[in-house]
Amino acid sequence: MTSEATAHSIGANVLFLGGVIYASLQTGLSYKMSPYYNGTKICHIRLTITILSAISLIALLVLMPIAMYQWSTSSHGYWTGRKMPYDKGFDLMVASSVAEWTMAIMFLAYYFTFIREFQKVCVHLRVQLLVQHFDEEPPESNVSVATERTPIVM
Repeated sequence: MTSEATAHSIGANVLFLGGVIYASLQTGLSYKMSPYYNGTKICHIRLTITILSAISLIALLVLMPIAMYQWSTSSHGYWTGRKMPYDKGFDLMVASSVAEWTMAIMFLAYYFTFIREFQKVCVHLRVQLLVQHFDEEPPESNVSVATERTPIVM
C-alpha cells in the first residue's frame, strides 16, 4: 500500500469507528431523554440508523483486508495501481466500498435526525472587543478573569 492509501485507511477507520461510537452514545442519550425531551419514534429511527452503520462498519472491516490480501497475492500483468473486475478480490473490494458509502450515507441521515431539535434551541454568544487594533494588548481593566464558574456561553 502507498502512503496515501495508508493515510486514507487510518483516517477512514478512525472516522467510521468514532462515528459509530458517537451514534451509539447519542442514541442511548436520546432514549434516556424520552419521553420528556423527545419522542420514542426518533429514538427508534436513530437506533435503526446506528445498527445499519455498525453492520456496514463490520462488513468494511472484514471484507477490505480479505480483498486486499487476495488482490495482493495474485500476479498482475499490468500497472497495479488499477484494479480490474477479473482480479482476485475485486468483488470483495466492491462490496467493501458499498459498505463504506452506506455508512457515510447513514451518518448523514443520522445527523439529519437532529434538525427538529436544533430548530428549538437558541445559543447566544457575547462578543466584546477589548482593543481597537489586534496588534494592541488589552488594558488590565478590560480583561475579565475566567474561573471554573464562568459560563462559557451567555
